[in-house]
Amino acid sequence: MLLEALTVCVNYGDFLAVAAQHNRALFDRWLVITTPEDEETREVCRQYNLDTLITREGIVPGSEFNRGLLIERGLQQLSTNSWRWNLDSDVILPSHTRQALQLAQLDPEAIYGFDRIMVRSWTDWVRLRDSGYLSQQFRSTYEVHFPPGFDIGLRWVVPHSGWVPTGFSQLWHASSEHWRGTRVKSYPSNQNSSSHTDVRHSLQWDRRQRHLLPEIITIHLESEPCPFGTNWQQRKSQRFGPPVLQAPSTDGPSAPPGNSPVSM
Repeated sequence: MLLEALTVCVNYGDFLAVAAQHNRALFDRWLVITTPEDEETREVCRQYNLDTLITREGIVPGSEFNRGLLIERGLQQLSTNSWRWNLDSDVILPSHTRQALQLAQLDPEAIYGFDRIMVRSWTDWVRLRDSGYLSQQFRSTYEVHFPPGFDIGLRWVVPHSGWVPTGFSQLWHASSEHWRGTRVKSYPSNQNSSSHTDVRHSLQWDRRQRHLLPEIITIHLESEPCPFGTNWQQRKSQRFGPPVLQAPSTDGPSAPPGNSPVSM
């Protein structure tokens, strides 16, 4: 089974640094798409030996972030005989992922999606990580379970079309994109944001070919609770990492509340 991952990561290097620690060994190849200016992401790719595609295409700071166009650029760089995993940079997979895929006898004509646990702070991530859940998602020999204290991510259902795998984690085989030597399922790229291109991509498969894989529960990291779609245009959420400890002041007692000096 040849398994290749594709991730668009623009100003998400803080998340990718965490995800790469857990996901890298699961893939035969991991291609990350970023910009020349995103040195943090490029450094993470260097450290974890991830392939990078550097481009400014489809990105206009403050007004445009054509994620679909970037994904399409990346797909053109992948093998023609691999399973392709479109994966967000803030998603972590459990350690049994590869084994679960082998046992699932995947249909190369189908597209697959996954459930996710929403982890909305660094502190909650450390608590989940240290619980051992990534290596043991089974409460007993047979029972897959969601850890207590975490929300389960929504499942996206399109009226009159049914459930679709969304863009945080989509898996399909390269052969399903081609017919008689022509690529017939390119990633939608005519929308200048991150929204809905993933849904339109999944809708290229009939409902009977859109499958949920319950053996794998993914972990979706967030740095803080945010309204739905906060980062669809550009990254707006705070950085993901340990809380910054401020050293105590050595300049005497602090000013009373409401009387702090203001600098411009």
